[in-house]
Amino acid sequence: MCNRSISIESQCNNCNKHIVIPSIIVDKGVRYDVVRLDVEAFYLLKIKTIEIPSSVTELGASCFYYCDELTKVVLSCPVTSLPQCCFIGCKKLVDIKIPSSVTELGRGCFGGCESLTSIEIPYKVKTIKGGCFGDCTKLTKVTCRALTPPAIEKSTFNLDVSDNIVLPFRTLYVPESAIDAYDESLWGELFDEILPIE
Repeated sequence: MCNRSISIESQCNNCNKHIVIPSIIVDKGVRYDVVRLDVEAFYLLKIKTIEIPSSVTELGASCFYYCDELTKVVLSCPVTSLPQCCFIGCKKLVDIKIPSSVTELGRGCFGGCESLTSIEIPYKVKTIKGGCFGDCTKLTKVTCRALTPPAIEKSTFNLDVSDNIVLPFRTLYVPESAIDAYDESLWGELFDEILPIE
């Protein structure tokens, strides 16, 4: 059989609430490796959980745009970035592990993920764009394993305080040897305390 690769495009509104994306699709005797989720692949759909296989090497921008019922994402894939608005508006998302291969988190990637209380940023991450964790109103614990503080913007962890939201007390956990570097960077301005990784 011939090996080819495909990407997963936009899905129908009647799709299963719990999705497991296959790593291989065989059609008429032709084998296709699933390597990419397209831009807006699950745009506005009411899915609850999704598992993405290791064959996937790229996620399109706005891939899970406002999937407001999504609670859990299993990323087994070796992607190097989570793109712009990838999980924006996933207000029920509570369970996601960023793959260790990731080096960049895109603008607005987790924006408006209101139920996210903690997140771990892998050691290879170099850049976290503006609004990445914007309006994550319950995000109080961030663990960053990078020895060098990733480049961030003032809006990376921004909260919209126009509705008189009480700002949560936020703790950043980093490698003990890097505490001073984080404290002296923009990270130190955006978090209430910086502690060594437990």
